[in-house]
Amino acid sequence: MTLFLPGFEPPRPIATVGNDGAGDEWYTPRHIVRAVSQALGGIDVDPCAAANSPVQANYCIDVRKGGDGLRDAWPPGAAYVNPPYSDAAAWLQRCHDEASSGRNIVALVPMRPETRAWWSHVWQAGAYVVQHRARLKFVANDGQTYGAGRIATAFICWRKITAFDLVDALARVGVDAVVLATLRDGDTHKRKTKRHTKKMVTRGVTHNQLE
Repeated sequence: MTLFLPGFEPPRPIATVGNDGAGDEWYTPRHIVRAVSQALGGIDVDPCAAANSPVQANYCIDVRKGGDGLRDAWPPGAAYVNPPYSDAAAWLQRCHDEASSGRNIVALVPMRPETRAWWSHVWQAGAYVVQHRARLKFVANDGQTYGAGRIATAFICWRKITAFDLVDALARVGVDAVVLATLRDGDTHKRKTKRHTKKMVTRGVTHNQLE
């Protein structure tokens, strides 16, 4: 057994070539899919479908089969969106548009709250951010997991009840999560002094929501 001084250890080898966390071909873990499905009452539409994805939706849009979830019309029903993170801003806009028409949606996206896309389609859209504890271990194209993701992620819900249902469902699969504040009812990021904090408790988890 070879010992190394702290700070001088060689880097750990990557488990499998091509599974270094780069690229868009990463899928939602099965236990997270179960939680999302419970919160939505079933997943009707997956506009980012892939053959090896654990998501089992009633209708799938697969780019490998000529589909395009950003371009194509989505059939009616609740949607779960785990988009290519290289184009997450465009997917947030599409989700916001679909939610504005009444669709129930949960999206799992990179946690980038300072960006223009988040301000336009999350905070000022009155969405609810469900932040989970720790980084998710996404599933690679070969069906295996290779450690936690490189970036922080969060779930976006455009319905309040879905957000809190998702927190409950995640708790049932062993994942702690909280609902973060959003801007609603005409609030803007400039109105800081008129807000107050209201605590809400769901299944023993306290959520701070700005109103």
